[in-house]
Amino acid sequence: MATDMSLVIFEPNIGAVVVERWLGGRGTLKKLYEVVQRAPDHTSRGYDTWGRITATQAALIAEASYVGGVTPAAITQLSQAFPDDRYWWMMQRDY
Repeated sequence: MATDMSLVIFEPNIGAVVVERWLGGRGTLKKLYEVVQRAPDHTSRGYDTWGRITATQAALIAEASYVGGVTPAAITQLSQAFPDDRYWWMMQRDY
């Protein structure tokens, strides 16, 4: 079964997704479990979400990104524009 992993950054004051970037597939999912060491916060049919992800965790997960996926360097840039103390960083799995 195909799996796609994405980073989503949400701005709670306006209730909008401000960033959504694809990371990769199964290898990225494996890295996510290594980094966050917990089950998804929300699961529904074909869709899992991990909330409360820090920018540091996202950069570690991005080490396993696929070609064309967001890189650790890009995560660093995103963390400067969208700090995780103001924005909600999440990982989403679509399968």
